[in-house]
Amino acid sequence: MGKQRQISKIVVEAARYLLAIVLLFSGFVKSIDPVGGGLKMVEYMLALGMPAFRPYATIFAVLLSSFEFMIGALLLMGLWRKLTAWLVLIFMSFMTLISLYLALFNPITDCGCFGDAIHLTNWQTFSKNIPLLLASILYCIGYNYIHPLFKNTGAWIMTALALFGILFLNYRSWQYLPIVDFRPFKVGNSLQSLILVPENAPQDEYDYTFIYEKGGEKRAFLMDSLPDESWQYVERHEKLIKKGYHPPVKDFSLFSEGRDITDQILHNSGPMIWILSPDWQKADRGTAGRINRLYKTASAKGVLVFAISGSDQDNVERWRNATGAAYDNVLLDATTIKTIIRSNPGILFIENGVIKAKVPGRGLPRSNAAMEQFVEHAFSSRHNVTMRAIVALTPLIAWLLAVLLALLIPERNKKNAVIINKY
Repeated sequence: MGKQRQISKIVVEAARYLLAIVLLFSGFVKSIDPVGGGLKMVEYMLALGMPAFRPYATIFAVLLSSFEFMIGALLLMGLWRKLTAWLVLIFMSFMTLISLYLALFNPITDCGCFGDAIHLTNWQTFSKNIPLLLASILYCIGYNYIHPLFKNTGAWIMTALALFGILFLNYRSWQYLPIVDFRPFKVGNSLQSLILVPENAPQDEYDYTFIYEKGGEKRAFLMDSLPDESWQYVERHEKLIKKGYHPPVKDFSLFSEGRDITDQILHNSGPMIWILSPDWQKADRGTAGRINRLYKTASAKGVLVFAISGSDQDNVERWRNATGAAYDNVLLDATTIKTIIRSNPGILFIENGVIKAKVPGRGLPRSNAAMEQFVEHAFSSRHNVTMRAIVALTPLIAWLLAVLLALLIPERNKKNAVIINKY
């Protein structure tokens, strides 16, 4: 009987750690990019016929990422075992049903369960959720085998620290930019390699079959053996036999006054600054003065500055009239802009076609003197990004260190563990 109990405990512990690791990771990578999570939520809302909730998409994304992380945190710490067991079972049951619906009907192509860090097809997501659902059932049955890492006041403090940490990460990532960029337009990437097709790049190769009809008979012919004019053409079938080169980013086109200037801008080898906004009408006007100062300072230093947005000419004029903006506007698809940078407006610093820095509009300095120094170092300095990441992660790092310390002192855990069945 003792051996059976020991095996049961090992199985429950394995289920617990599997769930904890997946949920912590899922909640964390979503919290890095709450704006991107909001965009994914909009896809879900439209697919499920709930467009009225679109204004609250980012809030829902923050709640989901925080909920996932907190369930994982409680599992890892072994706290409020009965409540946590039922929460994880209900959550995984719901997510498994949702993923089955997505797999069967394919209303969206990527579930977004791991943000932009890992992309899964809908069937892959459903396959992932099956073992997690089984693990949640096992944990719900055997949660009494788990010993909590903390008790009494310590349990409340550690829970509060984890909750504060994940909410703080969401807030900092929304206020500035994701501390880790999983998208194509990350710092250090070349725009040309992302967007342009190199000369002499291999093309897609297809095998074509042509269907012709004569006297009520249909027959398939290859390209090099087409029939004479007595046969009537019906249709063509094509099959991809060899895939050619495709750039990571598709449908990237910059327009100015109706002219496609994509190649002209991307082949510029000097320093450039892109001021990006998917929609000037929704841009943060509180940053307008700093952006105007950036434009004036950069232009005086000979740096090319382009304002790039998805707004029509009327919205561009409204922004200019409201803010005194002097920079010209270049047109780019709004969805592409949201992929490039998560703030509205956001700034890209580019040199020799390589992205050197990404800065939210609110991250620009306010004074002229500070802006002078900022522009001088923007193309080479990345310390601000590192510092912001450290600040954003400090509460979570403190929580994780405390949990790891508790896990590494098993004897102390056994003495302090209190199994309270009513929880």
